[in-house]
Amino acid sequence: MEFLPPGKRIKKIRKQLKMKQDDFQDENMTRGYFGMIEVGTRKLNKKTARFIAQKLNKKAEELGVELNIDENYLLMSEEDEARNYCEEKLENNPSEGEIREVISIGEKYSLKKSKAEAYKALGDIRYKELKFGEAFISYSEAADVCKEINESFLQGYVNNRLGMCKYNELDYEEALLYYNRARLTAAASKDIEVETNATFNMALCYSRLEMSDEAMESIDLYLSKIQGREDYNEKYIIANILKANCLESKGMLQEAIEILENLVQGFEGIKKMDEAVIYNNIGVFYLEKDELDESLKAFSKSETIRMEYDEEYLSHTIIDKSRVYIKRGLYTEAIILLKLGVDLATRYNDNNYLLRGYYLLIDIYEKLDKHKDVEDIYFKILGIVEKVNNSCEKMKVYLSLTEYYIKQNNMEKALKYLEESKKNNRCS
Repeated sequence: MEFLPPGKRIKKIRKQLKMKQDDFQDENMTRGYFGMIEVGTRKLNKKTARFIAQKLNKKAEELGVELNIDENYLLMSEEDEARNYCEEKLENNPSEGEIREVISIGEKYSLKKSKAEAYKALGDIRYKELKFGEAFISYSEAADVCKEINESFLQGYVNNRLGMCKYNELDYEEALLYYNRARLTAAASKDIEVETNATFNMALCYSRLEMSDEAMESIDLYLSKIQGREDYNEKYIIANILKANCLESKGMLQEAIEILENLVQGFEGIKKMDEAVIYNNIGVFYLEKDELDESLKAFSKSETIRMEYDEEYLSHTIIDKSRVYIKRGLYTEAIILLKLGVDLATRYNDNNYLLRGYYLLIDIYEKLDKHKDVEDIYFKILGIVEKVNNSCEKMKVYLSLTEYYIKQNNMEKALKYLEESKKNNRCS
């Protein structure tokens, strides 16, 4: 794409309309003066630019050409024209090719904000494609440019997204750092939406890290921030689902179940996807209480809803439901469910439940003395954690393999994976 200074821009449009320099002469404009404007030896003022724009628009109308330019367009510098072009591209659902064009233009004309917005847009595309590692790289580029220009508003959004990428790669401690950074940056720029989202995301991370008190503190802060919003009920439900999980991790199972059952009974028009999450969690909590019939009832309700409304998270229900069959010693039924759940988690790049499903399969295969199947799954797990480059999960797998081979009296392989665990001992 070519961007021109005012004089060259006028000349280009004039030639496209097959006009001559003489066509712009009047008592206030000589042909020579107009020529000097085109070559840039005379500066264009607003009055003259308006006169030239009128002439160009009139000729375009005669030719049936849609032009509609004004003096502001003719007065734009190359950088301003490039900036307007980039902004227009980014506002209209750009393709990856258009985004990369904007990045290139941003580099050429030092349009750092446009460049940051373009990297953010590229990150959004990659995130929607569930390519979290690639999305992280794009968001990091955007964050670096934001720091250069002190663009705190965009920086809050980007940091929150960086946290989401790390969360999906199971790196909860790193995700927590980005979420906290997003929360602070958003608060400084008064971006209430990002600040609120980052606060909830911090609660999720604390929950994953089994820091229940910190999670519940973040949930309470989140609830205080959403007071009075139109979507308060929806967000209140989601926050209390997470609170119930925190109570469960503290051993307060009945209190957790009561929170969830009150949500289902207390809200009319509850979203189907939220209802599925609630029943899934109720199923898990009854499972922990060894009330297996009640657990299966809840899982079945969640499964029915998710099959119709929320296939992306159907793997959660199926994998969690398999634990009921494991507890009852019905391993064949559990394996069937786990394989289905693992396939769904793979389809949606849900690493958390993919690993959960694989570890449950390992437990079953070990009970059934299916050692080849155990090994195969450990190597699948290793492939996942190596792909996301998660050192802590990698060390966990190596130590699990070490323990497994010791049980099999295979000391050569046990020592091999013990050494690998030492190399990857980068977890705090």
